[in-house]
Amino acid sequence: MSGWRGVVVGLGLACSLFAAAPSPAADARRTRTIEVTGEGRVEIPPNLVLLDFGVVTRAATAAAAARENTARMERVLAALRKTAGADVVLSTGGYSIRPVYAPPSREQQEAPRITGYEVSNVVNVKTKTVALVGQSIDAAIDAGANQVQRLVFTVDDDSEPRRRALGMAARQARGKADALAGSLGVKLGPVRSVAEQDPGAVRPLARGVAMQEAASFTPVEPGTVDVRARVVLTIDVVESQQAP
Repeated sequence: MSGWRGVVVGLGLACSLFAAAPSPAADARRTRTIEVTGEGRVEIPPNLVLLDFGVVTRAATAAAAARENTARMERVLAALRKTAGADVVLSTGGYSIRPVYAPPSREQQEAPRITGYEVSNVVNVKTKTVALVGQSIDAAIDAGANQVQRLVFTVDDDSEPRRRALGMAARQARGKADALAGSLGVKLGPVRSVAEQDPGAVRPLARGVAMQEAASFTPVEPGTVDVRARVVLTIDVVESQQAP
């Protein structure tokens, strides 16, 4: 009886191993794909400018430094409203008061000594009047701004150039897939999937501005900004190409 049981167990194991082995037909039905990426880039002129101006003042007391800072910033705001265009948007970007300490000496044993206070006030400027940027910088400096912390050229709406960049990216990806298929001697089938990858936001053009006497308008060149797109394309491989 035990001999029959061993035969049955052996047959069951052999059947299970045979069933687990993939058949050549199953291998043939297994989908093969080619995956490629494509990128597109569109350069467009900027239509939006972002500027940050700072006013920094020092005085013996915090109140005196704050009063001087307020007076100068009010003049800066008035100048920007007058020169930065009718669509200008102004907002406070930061305000701080901090003590100023005397430089330590080698012989100094006591705690650092406060010699005054420094007040910093930053205004953010947003305008679509790109042509008046240089004039706005000069007006803000003349009115009392002593820092230009940011100058960025960008666009307010990138939807249309982004669609163009996506089209360029898709065409590049399809071209890569065709080139690979031709080199490998296979035939492409339908597109299995296409996905957009985030290449980042619009790449604005940031420029520095040197503080200088404004004998004439500060020269500013807006240049162009980049709108980029990236796609991942997956295409089925249906069969090998027949040799002629």
